[in-house]
Amino acid sequence: MIVDLLGEGSPENPVFLKLYDRRFAEQLRGDHGIDPWTMDAEKEYINAVRTGAGKLVPRLVARVHLARSLPDAGIGNTDAAEAKLLHIKGILLQYIDCFSLSKMQDHAPKSEWQGIVDQAVAIVQAIGDHGILNRDVRPDNFIVWRDRSGCYRVFMIYFGLARLRGRNESDRDWAKAKLTKDEEGAVGGDEEAAWQRRL
Repeated sequence: MIVDLLGEGSPENPVFLKLYDRRFAEQLRGDHGIDPWTMDAEKEYINAVRTGAGKLVPRLVARVHLARSLPDAGIGNTDAAEAKLLHIKGILLQYIDCFSLSKMQDHAPKSEWQGIVDQAVAIVQAIGDHGILNRDVRPDNFIVWRDRSGCYRVFMIYFGLARLRGRNESDRDWAKAKLTKDEEGAVGGDEEAAWQRRL
């Protein structure tokens, strides 16, 4: 949802509200062999997003916390644990008018394709250098933006199945996890062969 920051936003600089609730991703994370989300992981994730903000991912504007309450149903006050279930977290990200990497052939000239894909691969490498393994790298999880000078810039936008390198995870175990996922190869997804024919 595109939002205005109480008059601080502008048509030239809109922001995007992305709500998430990690508690309901347990099955999805378990299916992909990713540890359950914790408060510490959440803090590390926000720090990682700040590190790459505006370079690898859209600019992080702010964290948000929406506290909801149950309507009074005559059952008394809700306790702290129940009230916590009603809190919805989110982040405000820079809104970028763009297209997904999977739609590149419809929006960018063929002469730009290789450079765009190279940027996506470089982002995967840079994020890996920051100790992040993303198990859901695919073209739909990248956006491509054409800036005012006409240059195409690529950003990664989805980290729902990402995990951070464990504090005690050996280089060997980390390399094995990275190798079995093949994040760089996943940039092309199922369309990679088609793109190669077109290039």
